Amino acid sequence: MKGKKTFWFATTSFLVLIMIVSVIGIKHHETVKAKEEQEEARKVALEREQSLEQNARSAVNRLFASDKLLMLNDNYSEDLNKKAQQLIGQLKNKKMKADLEKKRLRAEKFEKEVELSKQNVAALFTDETKRSLAQHVTKDKLDGVKQAVLNSTPQAKTKLELKRDVEKAYQLLASQEKARKVAIKKHRKNGSQKTRTIGSESKSGAFFWDSNRQEKNRTFSSQEKSPVLKQNESEQKRAQAVKHRNHCSENELSCAYKPNHYSCCEWY
Repeated sequence: MKGKKTFWFATTSFLVLIMIVSVIGIKHHETVKAKEEQEEARKVALEREQSLEQNARSAVNRLFASDKLLMLNDNYSEDLNKKAQQLIGQLKNKKMKADLEKKRLRAEKFEKEVELSKQNVAALFTDETKRSLAQHVTKDKLDGVKQAVLNSTPQAKTKLELKRDVEKAYQLLASQEKARKVAIKKHRKNGSQKTRTIGSESKSGAFFWDSNRQEKNRTFSSQEKSPVLKQNESEQKRAQAVKHRNHCSENELSCAYKPNHYSCCEWY
């Protein structure tokens, strides 16, 4: 009996030991597996974060023409900017997040400068056809807009387009100035001709008026003479005719009396 009890005790102890070892083994395996899963999850999260950082960095870089970040990309758009903003917002790396956001805001600043240059150039023309200049556009204003386009338009494609528009504005201004000078010259020429015409008409009118006045004075003087004065003039003319006739030879000429012409001698 005593041997059997010892056997069963030993067997039971062995089984319990096996069970304890099994449980410990299972727990260890589970712990190891959990750690492996955590490590895998950490790696996945890290890869995801790295991928997100890379995508955010690429999205920000696409906003600029080069890595120097001095000019906007010619393909810049609001959609690209919003996408970059969303990616930056998902980053966990605070330092990188702040750096990329600063660059994105720089791109927004460039965009505003480009839009301002576009507005300044558009204001030079009456409409989008750009066939006529707006009012009060001077060479000084064009020079200022040109400098703004060259120095404050951080986008190559837009700068080139705006430079062409400004040159077109210069051409339109030159055409306006040429037309203005022609109009002034024509106006002066017409004014000079009109002045000469008025002067000639004034002289003719004055001469005509003076002649009429003299004629009227003579007529008036004749009408104003009294009958006695007229008789005296007639007697004086007769006396002159008689005196002249006495000097004439009787065989050669005869002085005939003609009314209002007493000094006329006629040959026979």
